[in-house]
Amino acid sequence: MNAKNRDALIGICAIAAIVSMIVLLQLFGEIDTSNRWRLTLLTPATSGIGDSSRVLLDGVHIGGIERVETVATGPWGVRIVAAIDENALIPQGVEALSVMSLLTGSANLYLESPTVRTGATMPIDGTAELVGPIDSTAIRDITLAIDKRIGPALAAIDELGQAWAPVGDGVAMLLGQGEQTGGPDLGAVVRRADEVLAAAQSWLEDPDLRREASEFMHMALAGVDRAVTALESFDGMIQTLDTESSTVGAELANAGRAFSAALHQASGIMTVLSEGQGTAGQLLTNPDLYNRLGETAKQLERLAESMRLMVEQIREEGVGPLISP
Repeated sequence: MNAKNRDALIGICAIAAIVSMIVLLQLFGEIDTSNRWRLTLLTPATSGIGDSSRVLLDGVHIGGIERVETVATGPWGVRIVAAIDENALIPQGVEALSVMSLLTGSANLYLESPTVRTGATMPIDGTAELVGPIDSTAIRDITLAIDKRIGPALAAIDELGQAWAPVGDGVAMLLGQGEQTGGPDLGAVVRRADEVLAAAQSWLEDPDLRREASEFMHMALAGVDRAVTALESFDGMIQTLDTESSTVGAELANAGRAFSAALHQASGIMTVLSEGQGTAGQLLTNPDLYNRLGETAKQLERLAESMRLMVEQIREEGVGPLISP
């Protein structure tokens, strides 16, 4: 290859490298080829945001950071100027956050829109400002996750603390550390317990009381023995009644069967009498037989009267008149 061709190839490669560099710079937002408006942020710290950081609105790239500088006067120590694309409108009430880039490791400015939008947007004439600290999205997400996980437990603990606050006040009063309301404190309770223990000890050391207690225990044991003996006797009586009840039940069953047989026999006799069978049946059913029986009874009555008169005559007159012609 001659020197002329070599120089031409080097020139072509240099031009391609310059064009590629320009394209990369434009893609990374380093070369501003469009009209942009300025957004100023006043904050106490940069939160990792630098001159090469990007600006995102709800995750959409809308510009980049133009410069970061300190402020000598005023309540805020850092001023961040962001260049926003002319066609990007930022709603009022956005929150400024910092988000870490996974590729470069640097922080970017993340603008998060409010939950409720009113339709109003920030001015694009360069006078728009955001004032306040720039929080990290990672820290905010961790805080929200912790609040979501631990918030109910903390609320329950707070409710428990509020519920037990009166108990704590009562314990403080009992210990004599709270406001006295005329009630007994812990010292009085301890003294009262000591007096009770002393009275119990004096009672235990009294021989007469111990003797009476021993006699009472013996009497109680004797009463328990008598109660046990009575229960055993009652149990034997119950068993005897159970045995005798079986025998009595059998006898009652036999008597019932005999009475039932007698009733059946009487029913048969009444049936025979009602049908006129036998002497008794004829007597009940034949009126002529009954009338003859009545006449016979009258004749027997007259015969008895005649014999009585004859006996009286014999007693008075003797048997002579009866045998004389």
